Amino acid sequence: MQATHFHELEDGRCRCDLCCRHCVIAPGEAGFCGVRALTDEGFVTLAVDRVVSAGVDPIEKKPLFHAHPGARIFSFAMAGCNLACPWCQNHTISQWPREHGLPFLPGERITPADLVARAVASGCRWIAATYTEPSVFFEYALEVARLARAAGLRNAWVTNGTIEKAPLAELIPLLDAANVDLKCYGDRAAEGILGIRSAHVGETIRALIDAGVSTEVTTCLVPGFNDAPDHLGKIVEFMASLGPAGIWHVSRYHPMYQWEAPPTELSSLAAAVTAGRAAGIPFIYVGNARIERGEDTACPSCDALLVSRCGYTVRACRVTPAGACPDCGAPIPGVWG
Repeated sequence: MQATHFHELEDGRCRCDLCCRHCVIAPGEAGFCGVRALTDEGFVTLAVDRVVSAGVDPIEKKPLFHAHPGARIFSFAMAGCNLACPWCQNHTISQWPREHGLPFLPGERITPADLVARAVASGCRWIAATYTEPSVFFEYALEVARLARAAGLRNAWVTNGTIEKAPLAELIPLLDAANVDLKCYGDRAAEGILGIRSAHVGETIRALIDAGVSTEVTTCLVPGFNDAPDHLGKIVEFMASLGPAGIWHVSRYHPMYQWEAPPTELSSLAAAVTAGRAAGIPFIYVGNARIERGEDTACPSCDALLVSRCGYTVRACRVTPAGACPDCGAPIPGVWG
C-alpha cells in the first residue's frame, strides 16, 4: 500500500515525513520503525491490514481517566514503533519489524471496515489505536478513525507524540481523546537514548489541547532514565505550563525488555506527586502502584471527590455531563457527556 507523508530525494532515496525522525530510506530498506519501506512498488507502508491485537479494554487501562469513566474501549494495534525504549512492556510487538525485517508484518488480516464492525458489535462507545505507536500505521488508523466516527464511535490514540504536524492535522478532526507518553523533557542524555527531541512531544501535546482533544499525559518514572530530581523538575514544569488542562499520570516502572533497574520506589512516585501538586498541576494520578487516592479525581477548586477508582473499577463518578464539579461548578476537562 502506498504510504503518505514522504518526499523523494534526488539520489533515489525517500525521506519519511510522518514522524520527527525523518528517516532517509534507500531502495530495499525500511525506516527505523521497520514498517515504512522503499520497494519496487514505491514508498509503501507494510501496515495494510495486519492487526496484531484487537479486543475490549476498560478505558482506564489506556489510561484515560477523563473520558467516560467506566466505559469500555475497543483497542487495536499493529506491529511496529518508531522508538526502541529499552523498558518497553510491549516489545514483542513494538520491536517485531525491526528485529525481523522486511517484507511483512504479523497479525490477523482485518480491513478497517471489519475492525470498526467488530468494535460496534462489542458494544463499546470508544475505539483506540494503542499498545504500539499508532503513527507508524497511520494510514490504517486514520481510515479506522473515519469509519468509527461515521459509525457513532469516539476515537482515541495512545501515542508517543512524535507524529509530525501535517499528519497530526489530518488526525485531529477525528480524535476525541489522547494519552501521550512524555518520557522525558529537556534532558539531552534521555533524548539520546530515545533518539528524539522531547520538545516535539510537548508541541504535540499543546496542539492536541489547543484543538479541543481531551488530552492526558503519562510519564513512566524509570530509575536511571528520568527520575533524577532535576530532570523530573523539567517534566513537572512542562506539565504545570498546561494550566487547567494538565492531566498527568505518573506510572511505576517494572523491569522489562533490556532495562534491569529495580522497580520504581514508591517514595519516588510520591515525590513526583508532591512536586506536581506544588507546581499546580491540577490532576495527577499514579499508575501501576497503590497510593491512597492515587487514582481518584478531585476538583482542583474545592477538592471535592469527583471520581472514585480502584484499579480499572470506577466506584462513583460525580462529574456532570457538561463537565463540571457538582459542588462548586468548576470546569473539569474531559469527555463526560
